[in-house]
Amino acid sequence: MKVSESRKLSRNPFLDGALESIRSIKRRRSIMPAENKDAILSLVDRYTGEVAGDVKFVAYTEVDPEPFVKLYYKQGFQLGDLNTSALRVLVYIMHQMKPNSDTVEFYLPDCKNHTGYKTSKPIYAGLRMLQEAGFIHRGPVPTTYFINPLVLFNGNRAAYLKKQKPAFSEQLKPIRISPSAPSLDELDRAWLDEMFG
Repeated sequence: MKVSESRKLSRNPFLDGALESIRSIKRRRSIMPAENKDAILSLVDRYTGEVAGDVKFVAYTEVDPEPFVKLYYKQGFQLGDLNTSALRVLVYIMHQMKPNSDTVEFYLPDCKNHTGYKTSKPIYAGLRMLQEAGFIHRGPVPTTYFINPLVLFNGNRAAYLKKQKPAFSEQLKPIRISPSAPSLDELDRAWLDEMFG
């Protein structure tokens, strides 16, 4: 059947039964003053000034506990350039991603099992293509890969990157190759500002 011959609908058919199939959980979260996360509010008797107890505000929100990975549109257009082995390896990597982490642990036997490949050759070809496309990069040990948070991330990317920025800044050492050249510190800081705002 051609796409043009398929039935036209006026509402999204995927929503039918979606509410029943997606289970949500209620997550409890303490509400504290923004300026001091460790602050404790106290209940005080206004006549005697005596502290009667501590007060804690709690909010309940419904969340979907299913694992997820955000694929960012601006960089995600590269998906169309990936071959089948790279896409399969990417799906495996997305399953391995942990919330608010820019690394993923890669285990070849697990990847073979997940992708259905019997040999490691297409997996290594997929890893190479993902690295060339800027989705991942090799980490300090053979089983660790860095994830490009500009392309995909599991969690709050903005909060994570803001938290990481001071750690990057502290590692920078000012080095000047020649008096007229900008120092590596200046170059690195420009890169950090461009990457993290």
